[in-house]
Amino acid sequence: MRPALACLYGDEGVVRGGISQEPVFRPDFNLDLMRAYPYVGRLLAFDLAALRGVGGLAAELGELAPHDALWRLVEQRGPGAIGHVAELLVESRYSFAQWLGEPAVAEGSVGLLQAHLGRLGVVGEVERDAEQALCRVRYGHAQQAGVSIVILCGSEPEVVQRCVDNLFAKTDWPAFEVLLVADQPGESTVRWLSGIEGLGSDRLRVIDARTTAGHAPSARNLAAGAARGELLLFSTDAPWCSSLAGWRRWPTTANARRWLQSAPR
Repeated sequence: MRPALACLYGDEGVVRGGISQEPVFRPDFNLDLMRAYPYVGRLLAFDLAALRGVGGLAAELGELAPHDALWRLVEQRGPGAIGHVAELLVESRYSFAQWLGEPAVAEGSVGLLQAHLGRLGVVGEVERDAEQALCRVRYGHAQQAGVSIVILCGSEPEVVQRCVDNLFAKTDWPAFEVLLVADQPGESTVRWLSGIEGLGSDRLRVIDARTTAGHAPSARNLAAGAARGELLLFSTDAPWCSSLAGWRRWPTTANARRWLQSAPR
């Protein structure tokens, strides 16, 4: 083990009927992925002096005691203290998926993660998504960041109207504004935007970008220059605004985007 490393994990697989199956090839240590679920698995090797330095294994945590120690090492030494051996080191009849489904692991991960965040002084609420078997952290902050949501308006004002209605009805983040960018508006869009301007709203503004001749990047840059928020979102729907804003306020995040998931039909 290299001197800087305090803990190692490797890859694993399953053996059934003498046949190797279900290999799990893990990435190098990823802080956010580890906060989602204990992807490092069960095979952890510790530097003994480093383990003693964080108080050893907490017997009351049972199956997750090694993972608690891993978190404490990360807190004390940084993510660079955790190493990954990119080789299939162990195969067993008890799969990684089965282990993740154990109640002690599934339910204990929430408390483990909450304790980790608490020791760091990070404000956040941990929720467990039972369907996806993942933990989700909703990071909180003392002050809400202002968010500017940019929407390019084309020739279908009724579509943009529905989008705007949904934004104000469903967005769970009160500190936001909507910028309607008229980059290449049709005649009906011009009339509709004129009515929006007549409202005189500070939270719903029109940006005239016709000089950009329909060049979307230039139109977005024009909107960015007029934005009043601390954060800038290019979207047509933002009920997830609070989640992105929470991630963006995390010091290591320069950009945040959402993962699109189609609704079941």
